[in-house]
Amino acid sequence: MHRSRTRACWRDALTVNCPDDKVLLAMVEHALEPARLREVAGHVDSCLHCREATAALSGGPTALGTLPIEPQERHESIAGLTINNRYEVRIVLGRGGMGTVYLARDRTLDRDVALKLHRAGSGGDRLHREAIAMAKLAHPNVVTVFEIAAYHDRLYVAMEYVGAGTLRSWLADRPRGWRDIVELLLQAGTGLAAAHTAGLVHRDFKPENVLVGDDGRARVSDFGLARSALYPIDSIATPTHSLVDVSMTQSGAVVGTPAYMAYEQLAGGTVDARSDQFAFCVVAWECLFGKRPFEGSTMATLAVAIDRHEVLEPKSTQVPPRVRDVLRRGLAVAPDDRHADMSALLASLRAAAAPSSRRRIALTLGGALFGTTAIAVGVASAWPARTEAASCAVPADSFTEVWDPALQTRIRDAFAKQRPADGAAIYARASTHLDGYRDTWVTMRRDACEATRTRGEQSETLLDLRMSCLDRKRDELRALTHGLAEPDDKVVIGAVRATLGLSSIAGCADTASLTAPVRPPEIHLRAAVEAARRELATARAHRLLGRIDAAREQAEIVVARAAALEYRPLEAKALLVLGDLKDRSGDSAAAIKILERAVIAADASNHRLVAAEGWSNLAWILGYGEHEFERAQLAVQMASARIESLGGHPELSAQLANYEGLILETKGQLAPARDRYLASLAMFDRMGERDGWRASMILNDLGAIERKLGSFTVARQHQERSLAIRIRVFGEHHPYVFSSFVNLGNIAWSQQDFPEAERLFKRAMSVAEHVFPPKHPQRALALTNLGSTYERQGKFEDAIATYRLALAIREATRGPDHPDVADTLRNLGIALHAVGKIDEARRAYERAIEILDGKQDDPALAQVLADHGELLLGRRQLAAAEKQLQRSLAITTGANPEDPDQAYALTLLAQLRHATGKSAQARTLLERALKLRQSEAVPGDELARTELALATVLWTAKPDRPRAIELARAAKLHVEEAKATPHEIHRQVVSWLATHPAP
Repeated sequence: MHRSRTRACWRDALTVNCPDDKVLLAMVEHALEPARLREVAGHVDSCLHCREATAALSGGPTALGTLPIEPQERHESIAGLTINNRYEVRIVLGRGGMGTVYLARDRTLDRDVALKLHRAGSGGDRLHREAIAMAKLAHPNVVTVFEIAAYHDRLYVAMEYVGAGTLRSWLADRPRGWRDIVELLLQAGTGLAAAHTAGLVHRDFKPENVLVGDDGRARVSDFGLARSALYPIDSIATPTHSLVDVSMTQSGAVVGTPAYMAYEQLAGGTVDARSDQFAFCVVAWECLFGKRPFEGSTMATLAVAIDRHEVLEPKSTQVPPRVRDVLRRGLAVAPDDRHADMSALLASLRAAAAPSSRRRIALTLGGALFGTTAIAVGVASAWPARTEAASCAVPADSFTEVWDPALQTRIRDAFAKQRPADGAAIYARASTHLDGYRDTWVTMRRDACEATRTRGEQSETLLDLRMSCLDRKRDELRALTHGLAEPDDKVVIGAVRATLGLSSIAGCADTASLTAPVRPPEIHLRAAVEAARRELATARAHRLLGRIDAAREQAEIVVARAAALEYRPLEAKALLVLGDLKDRSGDSAAAIKILERAVIAADASNHRLVAAEGWSNLAWILGYGEHEFERAQLAVQMASARIESLGGHPELSAQLANYEGLILETKGQLAPARDRYLASLAMFDRMGERDGWRASMILNDLGAIERKLGSFTVARQHQERSLAIRIRVFGEHHPYVFSSFVNLGNIAWSQQDFPEAERLFKRAMSVAEHVFPPKHPQRALALTNLGSTYERQGKFEDAIATYRLALAIREATRGPDHPDVADTLRNLGIALHAVGKIDEARRAYERAIEILDGKQDDPALAQVLADHGELLLGRRQLAAAEKQLQRSLAITTGANPEDPDQAYALTLLAQLRHATGKSAQARTLLERALKLRQSEAVPGDELARTELALATVLWTAKPDRPRAIELARAAKLHVEEAKATPHEIHRQVVSWLATHPAP
């Protein structure tokens, strides 16, 4: 019922608003105004009926994508010109609705390129979108984009020049055998699948958008209508808007070439990668059988034919029915009834097109896998000598001394002995993950074998690469389980996280990564390299088990050995591991230097995966740890480039988006940070990890952001969901559980529930006692937050003692000049100031400012400058106070003009102005400060400070005294409602009201 109703509305919208013949004739004769011309041309580009009518009026065909050129551009050509002193434009290759494509010579690199120049007078979004979409793909079956830039305010894209023609012209060139056609289609489909893997949906796949080079290689082109596959396109047409009324990018637009569209695209429904699959099958059907599978002279009649699945069967063909069956499934009306994805479609099509002899052997062998030994031997004897032992059964002893029953019992007993209370429960959780890892390994090994020996889908070389990869994964598992068999308390506590940290087996099926041109070791070095790799697996296992010192020592040995072997890929990987370990040891300066060496070695050996990981880790340390934001941003860009060069990597992309969020949050750019966190969470959701441990990390970060933005209910929801996942996965004592308690405590603190915040921070400290060494930055974090709860409750001596403990840890682990040290010094200064220890407070502030002085855009510097300004103001050092307060305001307003934190400095500066007789200026500053502080995120006593200051200024003008009294009373109420123990501000408000009677 729903489907027929949608079709009726769509048909009405299509036919009622078609321009009449007079308008179409005026368009052909270029008699329309430019704006109307673009409007009508856009409709014709989407309407088969109007294109046919236009063709009749103009005496020739009007194909989709060949909109009429506006009068002022009809004869324009830039052939013979040189663009940007680089591209020598030669001839026109073709014209389309968005511009003209030229053959040009790239003088810089001495090569021919196709130069697509955007047509003047129309929007550049589609061309820019096309270039960005294509540039994301680094694949042999996708046209390569070299550059996007501007020429006289017109965008152009320089891309790979494919000289031979399109898939359609390739078919017309000479008769082609059906297997040759399938082989070329498989190439094009592989490019389309690569686009889907990169998160893109093409939406306009057709023969004209498949280019075939002189080398016989197919390339998919024209991604101008591409959209991210991460967010399916919901384009539901409504009866009140015609296609003329709706822009290409607006919801409701039906774009693409109707003849190749899936039903959901024709009807304006949700379009995703399965719609591209439908288009691919239409193209394949047309290429193989000479006509498309569905017939219709208009979009409406075509939609009806697809809806009824009225497939036009070929009358006579050599193409076997099994190939037709594969395509028919891809042509299903409902997307869920099609193949799982393009890769599945291509695998089925490749198998269906295989020669019958090979298919018979494969089927026989497949049966032998499930038959008796006698049958298996009989089949094997019919194979060539190379495949005599081609059974793909996984050897029974594959996991002996890796994860076998004896080792499992040993680990279980050791856990129970080490932690009688919860060791068995922790083992149960960890063993579940290890069982899953083993089962995935077995499945992957069998699939790798069958892909070569049974299905004939991959070469022996690729099989060897996959098997070597799997061997390394098993070595990693062996190192971890042997470490688990000799546990101390912390190993048991971290066992579940350790099992989750095993590197993904999925990489052993990533053909692009496996076949990347990383130089293999020389034959005489291979044994030594493999031994070093096993040692590195041991180092990684130690790291996962929390044995950082042992892991670091082992990694340093491997780094030295790799350097002696002069094998850079191993050196790059070992340096990557060592850099991570240095960071985990608290030596971030050494970690940065080592990771820089890692990316250099990775680039030198073309080890793009290691380079991507290295740059990603550098971004994290530089931005979040060291506050070196410019270097961190460069590292993010380098990591993104390496991921693109890999053809995409969902896990690394999700991790990098999270790191970007952390860096932006550290810079104080909260809304952009939240966007990156949400993007990262969406990526993990799409990987099936909605309630996984990595999603809990993003939820933790999102909760922290929402707290800072004042959305406390949402923040608590994120944090409680994160905490629930973490306790379920890891148990009560784990660093991630510690993090969740800290952030829940931060939410309670922001809501001024300081006793609850104190309880949560103490809970975090109790977890820290189990999972962190005595001198660890995370302990300092919890101590600093705990000190702030003491301070807010008026327990200043407790706060000072707690801050001093935190300061000692941070100085020992971060160094005396680290930003975290400055943060603790600032808190210590506030507490010292509150109890009248002015000189000690001043020294704390000045040292903090000295540490942060080189980071002019750091919000932390703005905060401590304002604190120091308050101290100086209290000592009547007005000029020095104003200097500090003005510097603070310059930083906060530069980062975010509406940041409530700047109200602190504004209030202090206003008090200074009032003290020097500039009451009008003081009032202006305080009105702005009050507006900023009237927010849920501002504690009541801070709001009261501004209210009292403004009341004091207003009292000097008699007409304003009623409002002054009102503000002072509000300040008293806000202080008393605050859950912090009232102290100095409360005394000041009460005193003011006592000495300023209501008029």
